[in-house]
Amino acid sequence: MATQIGEFKVPGNRLLRVVLNEYRGRERVDVRLWYEGQDGSWNPGREGVNLPVQQLPELRRLIIDAERTAVERGQLDPADFDEND
Repeated sequence: MATQIGEFKVPGNRLLRVVLNEYRGRERVDVRLWYEGQDGSWNPGREGVNLPVQQLPELRRLIIDAERTAVERGQLDPADFDEND
């Protein structure tokens, strides 16, 4: 069973959606761009990544490192970066 964790809008009238699901009996996390179809429905695109759920801690560490580096470079406002997350 798929469980949608969340989504947010990205440029180009797209959504980035995070979903936990099962594929061939294995738990997966899917982070994918979705596109709005002409009929108004949202459809998954090819751009994204699908990983075993066991790799979530490693992915989280990399995202935290990317946030810290972006703050150090002045690319991200430190007020938007929460050390406790």
